[in-house]
Amino acid sequence: EMASKGKRAEIAVPFTYRHQKGYWYGFSVYLPQSWKPDFQGDVVAQWFANHDREIGEKGRSPALALRIRKHKWFVTGRYDVKRLTVGNSGKKVRIYKTRYERGRWTDWAFFVRWSYRKGAPKALQGLVEVYKDGKKVASRRGPNTYNDQRGVVLKLGVYKAPWNDPATPSDVKERLLYLDEVRVGLAGAGLK
Repeated sequence: EMASKGKRAEIAVPFTYRHQKGYWYGFSVYLPQSWKPDFQGDVVAQWFANHDREIGEKGRSPALALRIRKHKWFVTGRYDVKRLTVGNSGKKVRIYKTRYERGRWTDWAFFVRWSYRKGAPKALQGLVEVYKDGKKVASRRGPNTYNDQRGVVLKLGVYKAPWNDPATPSDVKERLLYLDEVRVGLAGAGLK
């Protein structure tokens, strides 16, 4: 069923953030043995950027996302230093990719210092650190969000964009995964 302009089963984790401050996010994902690969992909976690409607912005791809496509996990990002982002005109980056395993829990933690600025002093630069099962697997310094007045909202669950259009092919008609151990905290919380 359509919800918020898409096929999704998500929960939102409201949390106010400020640019250039650090935050921890963590959660565990269980992919059952029945999980089938799909070339179209799924979003499992997204840091949805609250676009500035008052200046004409419309929805865009998330600033940061944990995705599954075919047999792999992907961590992707988007950012834009411009005040007005039209569609998905911002920059896109791939931060991490690895094969997924079914039939087990995968624990994810992210340390993020949100910033859309380029060339800031090192302590104020955007930063994304990715931890998988307690080990740091990726790090990226630089812009990592949109130039918006309001911050991001973490959404967890399945969002399957190709299902929005019945004419778009997909290898699957059903999705089931489990989420647990959701946690959010300020820098220093140590949620790895």
